[in-house]
Amino acid sequence: MWQQSAFTAAEASNPAVSGPTADPDGDGIQNLLEFALGTLPKTPGSSTFSISPQGTSVPSPQNSTPVPSLRLTTPATLPAGITLSIEGLNPAGQWQTLASATSTQDWTPTVPGWMFLSSTGPREVCAGWKAPAPAASMLRVRATYLP
Repeated sequence: MWQQSAFTAAEASNPAVSGPTADPDGDGIQNLLEFALGTLPKTPGSSTFSISPQGTSVPSPQNSTPVPSLRLTTPATLPAGITLSIEGLNPAGQWQTLASATSTQDWTPTVPGWMFLSSTGPREVCAGWKAPAPAASMLRVRATYLP
């Protein structure tokens, strides 16, 4: 199990510390996402990745209107069993997967209207909605694990 690599036996038996949605270091990154990104779940500020909201116009010839977008940099190889997804809040208020990546598959878009502005490394992407963006849209990164 992925928890054994980061937690003592006592911590691993306590889901409030080692559960997939727990955040024992209080840095706002849940344990499963920390595992997926190779960071230390008990050490705040150990992140080797960045998620930066792009609050201004996205640099693209097709798009001069500010739209929700993000830049995500992750380790070159994701752990086996992990899927990273970029999700967007659609106009109906539901989260939907816009793009995903696994240890064996690079980022793949899954929704029309979603665009990659760059993918300059095996796991770096700057992405956003094509203008016009859906009203009140938001973006998030989610990790899932299937052993």
